[in-house]
Amino acid sequence: VEDNILVPWMYIKDLRIRKGIISYSMKIITDTEKLEFFFSKFVVGNDWIKENIKYLQSINFHYNK
Repeated sequence: VEDNILVPWMYIKDLRIRKGIISYSMKIITDTEKLEFFFSKFVVGNDWIKENIKYLQSINFHYNK
């Protein structure tokens, strides 16, 4: 991805984060788009990413499908 993606909260209809065995997946659904992101648990080295994941786990924000 060459450019950053900014999706304002007001346009997000559904946001799901799934915790897999070796990776996380995130789906963002708006009225016009469905964005999917995957990132490895082992490559996640930025402190702010670890902090965000820890927070999401604390509020049980993951889905299982």
